[in-house]
Parts: sequence; structure tokens; C-alpha cells
Amino acid sequence: MIPGGRIAIRLIAVAAALTSWGVVLIVGKHGMGPIAYLLVRGHAEEWLAGQVLGWVGIATCLLALFARTDRSYATWRAWGCVILFFSALAFAGVGEGTLLALLTAVPFIAITILYLWRSFHLSLRGA
Repeated sequence: MIPGGRIAIRLIAVAAALTSWGVVLIVGKHGMGPIAYLLVRGHAEEWLAGQVLGWVGIATCLLALFARTDRSYATWRAWGCVILFFSALAFAGVGEGTLLALLTAVPFIAITILYLWRSFHLSLRGA
């Protein structure tokens, strides 16, 4: 069982990753919007790859909350962020404003790098 304080910290960390990913702006043919909107409301076939990767990444991040050890939590969370990163790339590749997507993705990229570093550090330490 995970202590209550730990689950709250884990939830905040996952929420930070998901929020920073969800606000990345994607420019489409008829306007622009955040990835979170396209994940739920994007109906065109061109958004499908990003949507599938997005849902898989979200599920992976949420499953990380229930990991028993800090090492497995960090690993699952890092994998979830990497999958979300590829989802953002899939959305940006179809969209028209790649530079805008990259600029608005800077916080998410920073969080992903931090989580990858933390996961790598825990795996070396053997925690």
C-alpha cells in the first residue's frame, strides 16, 4: 500500500505532466487549439495517430500512480511522458504551425526530460 502523502505527490507530478502536454497548441486547417481538445473532439482521420498515442500515454501515466515502488513509478511515468511526446509529434506533424507547437511544448519537454532523468537516476541507484 502506498502512503497517503506519497500518492498525493505522485498525483501532482502526473497532473503536471498531463496538463503541460494538454495545453500544447496545434494549428489545424480551420484554426488552432490545445492537444487536449483534439484528443477528445478531433474527428478527422489525420488526428487518429495522435489520439491513440495520447490515450495510451494518459493511461500509462495513470497506471504509474499505482506502482508499488518509487523505481517502477518513475519508470511508468517516464514511459507515459515519452508516449505523450510522440503523440504531440503526431499532432504537430499533421498540423500547420509546427513552430508554435514546439514553443508551447517547452514546459512539457522540460518535465519529460526531468522525469526521464529521475527514472534513469533511480535505476542506477537500484531503489
